[in-house]
Amino acid sequence: MSCACTYSEQEQLLLDTIAGKSNPYAEKHPRLYRLVAAFEGKKPHIDVERALLFTESMKQTEGELLVLRWAKALKHIGENMTVYIDDDQLIAGRCGQQGARYGILYPELDGDYQASALKELPGHEASPFDVNAEDARAVEEIITPYWKDKTFHQDLNSRLVDKEVRVELSKEAEAYVVDHGFDPVYGARPLKRFLQKHVETLSAKLILADEPTGALDSRSADDLLRLFGEVNEEGQTILMVTHSVKAASKAGRVLFIRDGEVFHQVYRGQMTDEQLYQKISDTLTMLATGGDRR
Repeated sequence: MSCACTYSEQEQLLLDTIAGKSNPYAEKHPRLYRLVAAFEGKKPHIDVERALLFTESMKQTEGELLVLRWAKALKHIGENMTVYIDDDQLIAGRCGQQGARYGILYPELDGDYQASALKELPGHEASPFDVNAEDARAVEEIITPYWKDKTFHQDLNSRLVDKEVRVELSKEAEAYVVDHGFDPVYGARPLKRFLQKHVETLSAKLILADEPTGALDSRSADDLLRLFGEVNEEGQTILMVTHSVKAASKAGRVLFIRDGEVFHQVYRGQMTDEQLYQKISDTLTMLATGGDRR
């Protein structure tokens, strides 16, 4: 029995590469493929220079307005950070070591977890990173002590004061948060969302979201909508105001506002996201053309 298989362009390119055939795209775009080859197969490392400079500036501006402190910290980073320019770059200049993959630390967002996180990163299954002993020591002795109770963790506690709740993590809980919520590939966003989902949202009666996906890229928007879906399934009420049909199609009930009044509403019922998306689109068309309520 014979089978005539049709492969996608990418699949065929992969098969040709395995077979030792030349890559026509590499021949047409040699500079791009040299850039890819320079990073391919390299384990990324943690670059702490930005975190050290930010911390250094914040120490010097204690007592000043926060917005000025951040501005001065960014200026301090811009004036003192090492800039690397790799071969074949057109948009040149970046942090990190020459010709290496790297992750940057943001202590102002997750500094109180970084010492613990760095100990786990080399063996981290999802995103393993290397960190040298000198940099790890700088994080443990300089960065983490300064940022303790000055980051998102502390901000969360300040917003829970009216509920007479305070979050304190044991060593075991801290290790769990680091393992499940810290990923240097995406900075502090996964950690923040982890704490929001597993701590903050559980203490809220109602989540109000005003255009939550408006300033996000498509991947971040999808992550946020997925998080909303998860906490909603756990019993959390979410009220979202949005112009995004995609975001609205994730809801159980959609209200349409025209001239300050509820014009129409749609219940999900048994509809899929795709069916609800189409229903919302049809209603918006009706609104735009001056149709009546149905």
